[in-house]
Amino acid sequence: MTSNTLDVVFNYIFVVVLKLGVAGSVYSTGVGAFAMICISMVHFIKKKGCLRLTWPKFDFSEIFKSFKTGFATSVQHVYNFITILVCNRLLMSLGGNLGVAVFDIIFNVALLAASVYDAISMALQPMVSTYRSEHNLDNIRSTLKEAFKVSFLLSALLTALLVAFPKEVCYAFGLREAAELAAGSAAVQIFAAGMIFSGVNMLMTYYYQAMEREFASYMLFTLRSFALFLLFGVLFARGSLSNFWWAYPCTEVASLAVLAIYNKVKGSWTYLAKEEKDVFTATLYSGTANLGEVEQEVNRYMESLDASPQQTYYVTMTVEEVCSVIHQKGFEKQDGYIQLTIVPHEDGTVTLHLRDNAVKFNPFDLNTDNINLEHGTGLDVIGVKMIKSKAKEFFYRRYAGFNTLVVRI
Repeated sequence: MTSNTLDVVFNYIFVVVLKLGVAGSVYSTGVGAFAMICISMVHFIKKKGCLRLTWPKFDFSEIFKSFKTGFATSVQHVYNFITILVCNRLLMSLGGNLGVAVFDIIFNVALLAASVYDAISMALQPMVSTYRSEHNLDNIRSTLKEAFKVSFLLSALLTALLVAFPKEVCYAFGLREAAELAAGSAAVQIFAAGMIFSGVNMLMTYYYQAMEREFASYMLFTLRSFALFLLFGVLFARGSLSNFWWAYPCTEVASLAVLAIYNKVKGSWTYLAKEEKDVFTATLYSGTANLGEVEQEVNRYMESLDASPQQTYYVTMTVEEVCSVIHQKGFEKQDGYIQLTIVPHEDGTVTLHLRDNAVKFNPFDLNTDNINLEHGTGLDVIGVKMIKSKAKEFFYRRYAGFNTLVVRI
């Protein structure tokens, strides 16, 4: 808010008062961006947030992995740059300024629709990622189904609005003449024909990222945002201006068709394993949970993995201490549950996933420095301190009303 406010104020000062023209507009944007960076840096300097400036060992493989996963959607800015230039050139030759004006409307309507699907997809992605790490295939399927239900509902609503009120949409973007409104209305209605397919494609793009199916995600995004869109754009530009807009629905349908063929060859749409490894799961409800029984089940499970007595002890202790402190601190004012999952790994380690719907609470944030056996203070966090010292790694995240804690032992 501060950044945008400064941008507006200095835009007036530089452009209107100092008469710096376009350069003044650029300077004002720079001032706003600089202010935003300074405000954000306060969280690093005063350690208000969870991020810290540090000097870790350089690991190119991790950087490449992050780049590979995120490239499928970050490349959209390059694609937009190229497609806007090409479309502007094509539409100038087809319809002059009117063609470019209508394209601007369609582009903004597409951004509006994309923001709706982005909201659904960005809620879907971290949930699928969390369930995937837990090997919780049922929750992945349920989350995907819910995402599609919401997507289809909103797609139908947006399609109905665009088909029923195309002139009003064009009028809102500045078209006034009868010929302009006619051309714009036809374009908006044709664009609406591909809304449902667009929603499916965007959901699957983000889903495949969460499942670390980077190629499928990148392929789908490239087809619909660049390759097929330019292909259909050039083909339909050989006709009239009204024909050009069919490039949008045709691109979405063709992209989904290519994805269907690709998944047919791979043998799956969701890429969820039919047979999962031996994963332990248990649910502890805050009011009726029998932690002792769960500990015994965990102990038997670790023995079935041929784990060492020491590892079995630390895993059982982690379940006991962490679940106890979550019940005590997290469920003071409300009832809820803890979902426990234990996933074995080939190197002999196991990862404990503890997900709960308590208030925001990270057990590893408890102060373990004030333990004093002589005065009897801080004894309730001795177990947490031992877990922190023995765990190979641990991670906490709060998202969508859930606390997620991951501990590897």
